[in-house]
Amino acid sequence: MEKLRVGLNIKPKRQIISFTKNPLENSNLLGELFTFISQRRVLELHFHKFDSTAVDRTVIVHPYLLKEYNRRWYLKAAAEETRKILTLALDRIDCVIPLPTHRYIEYDSELKERFEDIIGVTLYEELPLQTILFWVSDYSKDYVFTKPIHESQTPFRGEREKDLRQ
Repeated sequence: MEKLRVGLNIKPKRQIISFTKNPLENSNLLGELFTFISQRRVLELHFHKFDSTAVDRTVIVHPYLLKEYNRRWYLKAAAEETRKILTLALDRIDCVIPLPTHRYIEYDSELKERFEDIIGVTLYEELPLQTILFWVSDYSKDYVFTKPIHESQTPFRGEREKDLRQ
């Protein structure tokens, strides 16, 4: 945006555009993880729970994807021990140690597919998928249509719609 402002020779007296910011406590972590993923490095992560600032967990992971959701950043990675896909919030990661002696294992599927059936970033594989039907007033329906909760969201018109109007 700054290049656009300079290129158009605009000198605003006040801010004319604003982006939502969610400062990452350890801002260099995003770049480091990006580099480790692109270099296909196995990592040892030290992190803490949401309700505790004390470092209390360590896991060795094969990192695959950085994902932003709802103004927070997450790392999607497979635990070396179980191969289970983990979702780790970057603001809870306290230390990252590359492990060059460990052999990196690629994820054998498309991670993007993991997000197709969920709202948020965590897929609870042991739980069945749920179809959610919700009602929106005529006043709000156009807004909800332009700002869906999930990309699979579609309008439903059927017998239930008739029942809801009565």
